Amino acid sequence: MKLNLTFALGIGLALLTACGSSTGPDTDSLRAALNQAKMSLARSAEVGQESVPDGVAIKAALIAESKPVFSVGAAGGGTMHDVRIDALNGAVLSNTQVGAGSDPCPGSIPLPDAIARAEARIGGVAVQVQPDDDNECYREVLVLGDNDQVWEVKVAQDGAILEVEEADSDD
Repeated sequence: MKLNLTFALGIGLALLTACGSSTGPDTDSLRAALNQAKMSLARSAEVGQESVPDGVAIKAALIAESKPVFSVGAAGGGTMHDVRIDALNGAVLSNTQVGAGSDPCPGSIPLPDAIARAEARIGGVAVQVQPDDDNECYREVLVLGDNDQVWEVKVAQDGAILEVEEADSDD
């Protein structure tokens, strides 16, 4: 449990480079990272889970740095891994076991499918996906819209869109 919390904090801290202080996500940094990226968040989730034996992607995020990378949390074989993927060429940069873990909600919609539904609903590009705070079987997908507004789309375990709202500074 402590290692999973460390993993979650690590992803959160990494995302601070892509988020503003109190006004919400830094859409300029996100847009610049997306413009450089040669793969999508959905594809990074697939690469991440393929990098772990019997892997399933649990969360994924675009980290907007000078050279953007994707961070994918993937569980497999009773362990949780942080898989870093080069957004420019899709190469796996690292695959670090960060502790025990498993799919918190087997049978839920796969991350790439949840991302595709959220992107279609907004008409934008996903930059982050994670289990919902209130129900880990739901997926919270952050989508950068064409107007550079970031939206939070909640996707149910069966793929239904439950909620769409403007993302705030906590996202």
